[in-house]
Amino acid sequence: MHAVIVRFTPQQGCADRLEALLLRQASDSLEKERHCQRFDVVRLRNENTFVLYELYRDEDAFRWHLETDHFHAFDQKSAPLVAEKKVLQGDLRQA
Repeated sequence: MHAVIVRFTPQQGCADRLEALLLRQASDSLEKERHCQRFDVVRLRNENTFVLYELYRDEDAFRWHLETDHFHAFDQKSAPLVAEKKVLQGDLRQA
């Protein structure tokens, strides 16, 4: 499984609007992409930050995710609301 962790820091005053977009993106990804296995949105309590945890069948499934209409719409709508974004990718290891 291919794991993706994304950290978003919203522009000041934009956290609630960004959260709504992130939750819609999570829902769209899980409903419309059969190889998206998990898509969690975490709003950190003591920081103005969101963390996404996404799991895909493999890296090709994630690359396909980046080409979907719902991802492009999300990316365009969210860009003005984001002060910083960091994307980490790796292979899921399980005990």
